[in-house]
Amino acid sequence: MKRTGILFLLLILSVSLFAKLSESESAIMSIDGKEVMISEFEYFLNKNRNSQEPLSKKELKEYSNLFLNFKLKVAAAERAGLDTTATFIEEFTLYRNMQAEEYLVDSAYLEKLAKETFETSAREVGPDGIVNLEILTIVPEDDSQESTAKAMHKIDSLYNLVNSGANFNETAARNSQDGAARNGGIVGWVSRSQVPEYIAERAFSMPTNVISTPFLCEMGYMIIRITEKQSFGSFEEHRASIYEWMEREGYNLLAKREKAKKIAAERGWEGLSDDQAVARVDSMLEDIYPEFRLISQEYYDGLLMFEISNNEVWQKSTLDTLGLENFFEKNKKNFKFEKPRFKGMLFFCKSEQVFHDIVAALDGCDESERVSIIAEFNKEEQKVRILRGPIEKGKNKYVDSVVFGEGEFELREDYPYVDIIGKAITYPEELSDSYGDVVNAYQDYLEDKWVKKLHREIPYKVNKKVLNSIIH
Repeated sequence: MKRTGILFLLLILSVSLFAKLSESESAIMSIDGKEVMISEFEYFLNKNRNSQEPLSKKELKEYSNLFLNFKLKVAAAERAGLDTTATFIEEFTLYRNMQAEEYLVDSAYLEKLAKETFETSAREVGPDGIVNLEILTIVPEDDSQESTAKAMHKIDSLYNLVNSGANFNETAARNSQDGAARNGGIVGWVSRSQVPEYIAERAFSMPTNVISTPFLCEMGYMIIRITEKQSFGSFEEHRASIYEWMEREGYNLLAKREKAKKIAAERGWEGLSDDQAVARVDSMLEDIYPEFRLISQEYYDGLLMFEISNNEVWQKSTLDTLGLENFFEKNKKNFKFEKPRFKGMLFFCKSEQVFHDIVAALDGCDESERVSIIAEFNKEEQKVRILRGPIEKGKNKYVDSVVFGEGEFELREDYPYVDIIGKAITYPEELSDSYGDVVNAYQDYLEDKWVKKLHREIPYKVNKKVLNSIIH
């Protein structure tokens, strides 16, 4: 689709998305010139609220502030043109179309078709139900008496063999001369109408897991086994598979056309073909079904909020290394640990001398070189294993004992000497000591700074009368 076509589609969707549910519905707030209706606010409130208690004024105020900030971010994304990018349009349209299927299809019509399909199949199966059939066939080489006698002799031998305990499927795979041989003689589930009468009269009268005596068939001589029997079952048992089959066969399109014809008749749309009616209903789903409008709006806003937040907060918190480092230095004491941590390396050595040799080798070297230097000690034989910090007190028995002097541990036979290079710290000395916590705090800082900026730059107004009307 050309870019102009994509933008036209987005325009159509946007008009529907932001359309009021009714002329009488009140706006709870306006953001950057666009009204937000009370139904949308209540939809998000009810979806995100876990409590079963009556809504309090305090909770309403807190949520309305969160909702306002959310909508300001969406407005910022629209100002930045994120809603016009090909990536956004493609992802939103894909999701919107997936959700639209439920509203486009005439579910009652589809259910009617499904039941008719079940009833037709049930009639074809009949009262005998279905059986799980396995066969073994021997075909004479020609029409001569000699070939016929040879085939009879072989089928009798195979019959005696499987009745004596030989595996039926393995025997069929090696000897059978029909199409089921490649599956070990397994034909699968069949109804009486699906097999020749000379098989059906035996298959539906014999017990399960009993091998029939050899009998003459169109191809030659055959023995059969029935491993299971079932009645055809109820509609509910087959419902899921019937629906899957109908979708593969294109019945969903018939159900769409059926529904579109009804809506076209109700709305007085004349002169439309079935497919034109479907397309028109699709383009107006947000107006026809308020709940669909809210679902689409939710995803539309969510996509934009994610993209703008990623640009303004999440990516910036990790890519802006200088800003992150400065933030850490200014707030270092705020990251004091709940429990002290060991910063350094814990060594498990073959001997005390190995540890002293490592300490000497590491003396004066840069920290980035430590791993490669230690690796040299293990070049010919594994002399040492290491555990790198930071490690919180209470998380490792060796650290607790050696660093913090608490608890005991049993020496390992293969690495009996345990020692450390490092120390206990109560707050991070450098960014890497608590990187994850610092990044999270920096994100909160950037978020707060950004939201305050949005409040200054994007015009908004909250209708407190409509907001407070939510609490009855």
